[in-house]
Amino acid sequence: MSESSTLTRQDYAALQFEASLTHAQAIKAGGDTLSQACVHIRTALIICSKSKQELMDSFGNDQDTLMDIIEAMPEVIDYLESLKDIVTSAHARLLSVANIVIEEDEEEQIAA
Repeated sequence: MSESSTLTRQDYAALQFEASLTHAQAIKAGGDTLSQACVHIRTALIICSKSKQELMDSFGNDQDTLMDIIEAMPEVIDYLESLKDIVTSAHARLLSVANIVIEEDEEEQIAA
């Protein structure tokens, strides 16, 4: 269930949170880890652009490469699911801040 579909504006404004990782961790996750995931995502896209026969022809007798790709896919799926969780958390944090900032801005405009 998406946080954005279940929380009200007041709920978002009331959210309290601390940093969940350091800036260095964010840079590393966004760099090295994402680069490797992008290779797997591009591989998945290429695989999806081919018919069964084309894939059979592409791998031919290279069963090792085929098995390496098959074994890598569950890890990629897990990684992408964790990215969804990170982006959902970031979205909720931004909504929390926006609800406070927007409310303060509206109060200032009313007082003026």
